[in-house]
Amino acid sequence: MRHAAAWARQAQAELGVLLNDWDPLDVLSPRDVDDLPGLVDEYDGLRDRLLSRLLRGAKQQDIAAFLTADLAAHFGIAHPHVPPSVVARLFEWWESVT
Repeated sequence: MRHAAAWARQAQAELGVLLNDWDPLDVLSPRDVDDLPGLVDEYDGLRDRLLSRLLRGAKQQDIAAFLTADLAAHFGIAHPHVPPSVVARLFEWWESVT
């Protein structure tokens, strides 16, 4: 599946909003997200790794496992919990943009 650069930028922005809304590290206040949307980049690396997997056709269970492992490896969370509702929301979004 090939996408234009504009599509990729929009997908990154939208996925970034979803990750910031979830905020698994609980580091963003509502003010950060509302007032500084261009500066909120805590999850950019996670966003890009996640988008890459989605583009390669990962399934929901693969994404849940990836998020769990990534939160542990990259953010140092000892026992990360990825709510099924978060994974479902990510896939609802993904289906709407592909």
